[in-house]
Amino acid sequence: KNCKSGTFKLQKTYVAGHVTFTSCKNKKIRVTPLVINASRALVKGLNLSSVHASKINLNHTFVDGNLNFKRNRNFEKVEATDFKAVGINVSGKTYFKDCKLDKLNLRDARLAKDLDLDCVDTTEINLSRAIVSGNAFVTGCVVKGDFKAHDTTFSKDLKFRGKISGDNQEPQQNIFSGQVDLSESKIGELLISKTFFSVPDGCALCLDKADIEGWCRIKDSKINGSLSAQSLECRRSLDLSEASLGTPLHNQTDDYIALNLSGVQVKRGLSMPRTYVNGGIDLSLASCDILDDAQSGWMCCNDQNQSNSSNNSHNVNLHGFQYRLFADASAYDAASSKDSVFTVRKSWLKRSPDKVDCFNPQPWRQAASVLNSMGYEQVSRKLSIERRTQERKAKNASLMTKVQGWFLYWLAEYGFNPWKTLAW
Repeated sequence: KNCKSGTFKLQKTYVAGHVTFTSCKNKKIRVTPLVINASRALVKGLNLSSVHASKINLNHTFVDGNLNFKRNRNFEKVEATDFKAVGINVSGKTYFKDCKLDKLNLRDARLAKDLDLDCVDTTEINLSRAIVSGNAFVTGCVVKGDFKAHDTTFSKDLKFRGKISGDNQEPQQNIFSGQVDLSESKIGELLISKTFFSVPDGCALCLDKADIEGWCRIKDSKINGSLSAQSLECRRSLDLSEASLGTPLHNQTDDYIALNLSGVQVKRGLSMPRTYVNGGIDLSLASCDILDDAQSGWMCCNDQNQSNSSNNSHNVNLHGFQYRLFADASAYDAASSKDSVFTVRKSWLKRSPDKVDCFNPQPWRQAASVLNSMGYEQVSRKLSIERRTQERKAKNASLMTKVQGWFLYWLAEYGFNPWKTLAW
């Protein structure tokens, strides 16, 4: 108690009760030179309350209880230049609150219950290959560097959320100035709200090859950079409807991908962002049951936004994309128009890039088949006619193919309108 300086060593020590480090009530006294080394120790519980230390080493320590690193009421934030807990094993809850850390390293940790990161201010958080058997909460944190959770297991929920400090006040949002890496992680459910990601020159949020057992939802959050979820597997729904993706135009190239969902496997619904996605979208080889994009920012109603940058950087790669239904095929701003569904889907499909000098008919066939099964036979027929027209106009089409296609179009619209033959 009232620690000021020195080094406290508990390596390979067994303590049958709790271990507590706490500062005195005088706010002016700081214990900056304090070094706490309890690596490979076995303790009943560990409480670091209102402690200011230069180094804390809990590598491979076993805590048979709760691990607390937080400030007491009316005290300033607790601080540690370097907090290492590689391979730590905690049987109770792990709680970091109102902390200012240079780095927080929980790599290979085994946390039997909840992990709560509440108002943590740090340059880096490392949870790679950790196992969190309870819920994990990231609330009102400021991370100036990377948040690393590669190949991490979150058995229950992982929630990024804002900190509510008082009545009628805006929640303090999470701010990540480096990449949030959840690649190859196993997660019960993932909810991201009131969070700001900012990596303008690269990937701000990485979910590549993640395995999510339940819902995955991003709401009321802004991503200044790209979102990558290649080969993500979500056993329920993936909801990106309230996510905002934006990247400054000077950071974009012709092949820039703002939202990479290639190879994503979603068992239920896939909801696309409602706001305009400032960059390309990749859905190649992805699959879902229901596609909800009726109010999405990738539709033709936002074509005016594309004029601000190159057309290539706003492509939608639909090669191999499989879906069974549209959530609401007719819910568009142009619903009063007779051909609104056809106009929207035609514009959407024409944004899908073809292979080099080769027309790709698969996205057109997929959309026409789905619309036909939903009762939009006329729209399906028009898309099929447009597909044959685009195929005839392809760069690799031979002269004979173009002449034959032109003849079949004017004779009977490629066979989709046999009544036109009678008119001839």
